[in-house]
Amino acid sequence: MLSPAPANISLLVVLEALLFLNFPVWERVTAYASPDDFGLQLGFAAIAATVICHVGPATLAAHWRPPQWLSSGLDLWIILGNLLVIGLLAFRLDYPAGLIILGILVAAGIAPLRRVLALLFLACGLVLLLWALYDKREGLGYWTVPNGHMPRMQWGGELILELLLAAAPALPLAWMIGRRTAERKTIWLTGLSGVGLPLSFSCATAMAALNAGWELHARSKLYLGFTWALLPPAGLEEWYFAAINLSTAWPMLPAAIVIQELLPPGHRLLHTLWPAALAAMLGYIGAHSHWEGNADRAWALSLLFLGLLSPIAYFAWRRKYRT
Repeated sequence: MLSPAPANISLLVVLEALLFLNFPVWERVTAYASPDDFGLQLGFAAIAATVICHVGPATLAAHWRPPQWLSSGLDLWIILGNLLVIGLLAFRLDYPAGLIILGILVAAGIAPLRRVLALLFLACGLVLLLWALYDKREGLGYWTVPNGHMPRMQWGGELILELLLAAAPALPLAWMIGRRTAERKTIWLTGLSGVGLPLSFSCATAMAALNAGWELHARSKLYLGFTWALLPPAGLEEWYFAAINLSTAWPMLPAAIVIQELLPPGHRLLHTLWPAALAAMLGYIGAHSHWEGNADRAWALSLLFLGLLSPIAYFAWRRKYRT
């Protein structure tokens, strides 16, 4: 996270947007949304995610160079966390986890290929989301999902928390953007185009498709989450559900590229094999222990904590060098 990044800014912005255009985000968001305060919580979460996970870290990165011991420690934490994310996502798919991990790390190390994959995944995410909405267009204009069948916590801010956790992996990408530009306008524009707007568009569209699907297909009091938006997509169920399942793997690409950017220069094969083995080990342990589903959330929370600290560190730095 604290090393210069050769990847260009436009690619980093696309990688940030990929964090929000996938099935896990749609399902988590629709599970915690409420018709009473969805718009308010979504707006607050989009602003908070943009500032905490992008603008703050990018601004700090543009002006501050941390000591070597801190830089190395944070780099290691970011690498291990992204390896854990890759491993867990691979084991949640219905495909050989080892091949998926190895393939995504190989692709992340080849500059032209990772650019093509990033744009392809982004386009597929938009197509899947918009197709779900278009196929349920006759049910638009209703909010009929019964609140009583949604899991609700006590404090009512679970949607904000879920969106911030989804945006947390954007922090290393934002740091890389800050190391490439110090222009405040560019930092804010990339934050809006990579975090704020994709998060808002993805979540709002997913909720509209969910409620339209409930209106058209609900036959019981069971709450099926984003599945209501997928039943049935105009006779294309097989390929559509396969694509939805594959979208679970799309956040692996930003994670793999971050890992490749942070590793010190060396042989490409070695930089692929040992991270793949470590990701497989971490993913297997995480997927077959009581930490399943929580290990990556704990790591995301640590990134949010770093994001909250970045504005404080920036203003402390400015005060020190202005006096």
